[in-house]
Amino acid sequence: MIVMPDGFLAGVSELCTKYDVLMIVDEVATGFGRTGNMFACEYEHVQPGLMAVWKGITGGYLPIAAILTTEEIYRAF
Repeated sequence: MIVMPDGFLAGVSELCTKYDVLMIVDEVATGFGRTGNMFACEYEHVQPGLMAVWKGITGGYLPIAAILTTEEIYRAF
């Protein structure tokens, strides 16, 4: 696994905001406390538009998936 340098995720978030691009993160390998915090996004105080969090829910034993989203995107659906 290649670890992003400090500030990388925050920089990507700033670019997404600047250019009005939806930020989507995949927390499948890093979510649910695998890096210390509940989600890796918390280290840089980043709130993506969509967050994929499946394997961590069941440890990869059951086919369960989830996508977390902001209220704005939820209401659009």
